[in-house]
Amino acid sequence: HELAPQSNNVSVISYRALPQFGLDDISSDRFSYAILRHCGKPEEVRDHLKKINPSLKYIRFERYELPIKFRRSHKIMLEVKQHPSKKEDLLPLVSLSCGISKRSGDILNFSGEVAEQDNVLSVFVISKFPGSIVKESQ
Repeated sequence: HELAPQSNNVSVISYRALPQFGLDDISSDRFSYAILRHCGKPEEVRDHLKKINPSLKYIRFERYELPIKFRRSHKIMLEVKQHPSKKEDLLPLVSLSCGISKRSGDILNFSGEVAEQDNVLSVFVISKFPGSIVKESQ
């Protein structure tokens, strides 16, 4: 559709993505790489997780990929909100994403403008299990 000069057009798109997910040891290289890939600092994230639960070793991670190719020339605002899990076994702790400017919020729920536009925006969520789901092998 056509826009008159000096007008604004806002499209609100709500997107529910199915994540790629898995379990990981927070001391592993794979965990560090995933955090770096989402513009986080592995040691700061580990410290944050250890403050929440000093005995935490294993987490569940979810990676959501949001297609934004179709909006490349337009301003895109992203809002990440972690709703309480319907599954009582998961507790979201950290959300990470690269390329967000004017970020506001906290380490779990945030919003901002997508500054670096690529074909896909990836959001990484780290959750913990309330109990000791994964047992260490001895």
